[in-house]
Amino acid sequence: MQIAIIEAIGSIGDDAAVDFFLPALKTCFATKASCEGKGARNAEKMSKWIIESLGAIAQQGGSRSLQALLELVGHMDPEIQAQALSELSVAYWHRPNEIQDFTLERIYQLTTHQNPIVAESALAALQNLADVGCVRAESYFASEEE
Repeated sequence: MQIAIIEAIGSIGDDAAVDFFLPALKTCFATKASCEGKGARNAEKMSKWIIESLGAIAQQGGSRSLQALLELVGHMDPEIQAQALSELSVAYWHRPNEIQDFTLERIYQLTTHQNPIVAESALAALQNLADVGCVRAESYFASEEE
């Protein structure tokens, strides 16, 4: 039921949902860190659904959700970083050339992250953006080929 509610909030696209999602995420992170077994797994699943919903809201133009994803890209947990990178690229599917320079630069930086999960996710995010027509992401791959 909780997942359905989180998904519905993301589908609605109201950026005010950040006020609900960020505290819920902090609770999930704390639960994951302090619990083992089923409690930790449930907290991990919940955090993934929340991040996905933030991505859905950001895709609909939610600036606060975009900011939250940018913050999550710097999270200590590589899996959280990787998912936030993926959702960040999805946020620009309908407007790939509107991605801010700072956001694109942050993704570029993370392609060399020491954790392969994060580096691969950053590279996949750039590829995703290039595939939907982001000229600056395309140029990254053109310069890599040279």
